[in-house]
Amino acid sequence: MRMDSETPEGLRLIYDLLVKASEYPGESLHNPRNLFHWGEKLKALHQILSGYHDQEYLSEYRLAQRRIIEISKSYPSEQYVREGYEGLHEWLGSISRLYQRLGLLIPENMTYTEGGEEGI
Repeated sequence: MRMDSETPEGLRLIYDLLVKASEYPGESLHNPRNLFHWGEKLKALHQILSGYHDQEYLSEYRLAQRRIIEISKSYPSEQYVREGYEGLHEWLGSISRLYQRLGLLIPENMTYTEGGEEGI
């Protein structure tokens, strides 16, 4: 499944949202408030991609949601924050894998084709 019919601008926007969600935990203090805000960013990504969810993602998403519910029972402890960030990182991983299956992420071992820039 690829998003070839989408506009380049739309694909860039979707990719930029993933990048912003990925960077958020490193740019903010780890506390319950920021954990909530990061979760909201991931919910937005989840909704934006709802038309492209596949069974693999939906299975991982359900597991992530169950884990988030379990973690929330320890609110507002340090354990809640620590495990909350771990749980959201796992959800972000699921979203990233969906992006890769949709052809929106470039594998790390990418090589340039003929005529491309070399040595970068």
